[in-house]
Amino acid sequence: MKTSQLSAFDLISFADAARLRDVSRQSITKLVNKGRFKTFTVAGRKFLSRKEIEDYSPLTAGRPPAGKKKKNILPYPIPEPGLLKVAEDPPRRKSGK
Repeated sequence: MKTSQLSAFDLISFADAARLRDVSRQSITKLVNKGRFKTFTVAGRKFLSRKEIEDYSPLTAGRPPAGKKKKNILPYPIPEPGLLKVAEDPPRRKSGK
């Protein structure tokens, strides 16, 4: 969209964009700073394209999915249950009172 083809109805303020997207004005400012929206300056004020705001679809939130899970994260192999011998506790002394 060229600036010469824009009308006053095609440009909206940051506050109007926030109302349109149901987010805060600060969220719109962050998206502009990240380069997700293009701004237009008219008489010293910054505006956004209404079409760009309406067509915006946010990226998926959260941490990206991890790859395959590791089976054993220990630095040594886990022994099989039958191979491990556990020592019994030594017998306790009886108190001689």
